[in-house]
Amino acid sequence: MSEIASEPTIQSKLFINGEFVDARGGATFVTTNPATEVKIADVASAGPEDVDAAVLAARAQMEPGSEWQKMKPRDRPR
Repeated sequence: MSEIASEPTIQSKLFINGEFVDARGGATFVTTNPATEVKIADVASAGPEDVDAAVLAARAQMEPGSEWQKMKPRDRPR
């Protein structure tokens, strides 16, 4: 396994509505290091249902009064 793949920050799931989740269809694709051609990870491949869920979650946070809208800009990266 490469050094990159062993890093705890590598995520192989989709980030939807504040959570890391598997693709609903279960599909994945391989990500490789282009310099060494060594496999880094199998990554979840979003399908139409995953995209719809992500868009709905993001849109909800843009509504007035949402948690995101109430948050100070300096706190949003967390």
